[in-house]
Amino acid sequence: MRILHAQLKLISLVILASLSPALSAGPLEDNAARIKAQAEQGDAKAQSHLGYLYYVGEGVPQDYGKAVEWYRKAATQGDKDAQYNLAVAYAFGEGVKQDLKEASIWYRRSAEQGHVISQYSLGLSYAYGEGVPQDSAEAVRWFKQAAEQGYVRAQVQLGSAYHTGEGVEQDYAQAIHWYRMAADRGDATAQYNLGALYRSDRRMIDLLPDRDVSRFELRATVFF
Repeated sequence: MRILHAQLKLISLVILASLSPALSAGPLEDNAARIKAQAEQGDAKAQSHLGYLYYVGEGVPQDYGKAVEWYRKAATQGDKDAQYNLAVAYAFGEGVKQDLKEASIWYRRSAEQGHVISQYSLGLSYAYGEGVPQDSAEAVRWFKQAAEQGYVRAQVQLGSAYHTGEGVEQDYAQAIHWYRMAADRGDATAQYNLGALYRSDRRMIDLLPDRDVSRFELRATVFF
C-alpha cells in the first residue's frame, strides 16, 4: 500500500487547485499566512490546505504533526479530501502513531462521500485485512465503486476479482470488460492480463463485445 503515499501529494494538489485564487496568490509565507487566517476562522478547505502546507513545508516549517492537526479539523467538518489525507497519515504513521484501524475509519468516511481514491484504498484495506477484517466481497464492492468512477487501478483490481473469482462469482466477460477499460487508458497490467486470458484460451475472443480481434491479438503478441 506504499503507492498511496505518493497519492497523498496528488490529492492535496487537487485541494490546492480547488481553492480560490486569493488563497494561492503571493509569496509563499504571505500565502500561508492568509490561508492560516481563514483556517482559524473555521474554513474547512483552508484548514485542509494548511495541513498540506505543513506536510510539504511550503510557506511554513514542515511539520507532520501540525499537518495532521489541520487535516483533522477539516476532516471532522466533513471535508472528504482532508479525511483521505488523515487516513493516509494514520496508514503510514506520519505526524501520528500508525493505526490502520483508524486509517480505515477515515477512508470509509471519505469513500462514502464518493472520494474515488478513498474507495480504492478501502478496497485494498479489505483485500489485505489492514485495519478491518479481511473480506474479499467487501473489497470488490469498494473497487467497483471506484472503477465505475473511472479509477484505473480499481478497474484492474475489479477485473482481477472477476478473473479469479475472489470475492465475486467468476465471470470472464466482466474480467475482460474491466481489464479493457483500464487497458484502453494505457495500464500495462490490464494489457498483460488481457493477453494472458487470450493466450490461455482463444475462445475468450468471443467475449469481446465489439469483436476487436486485431487490437486484442496485438496486445497478446506484445506481452507474450
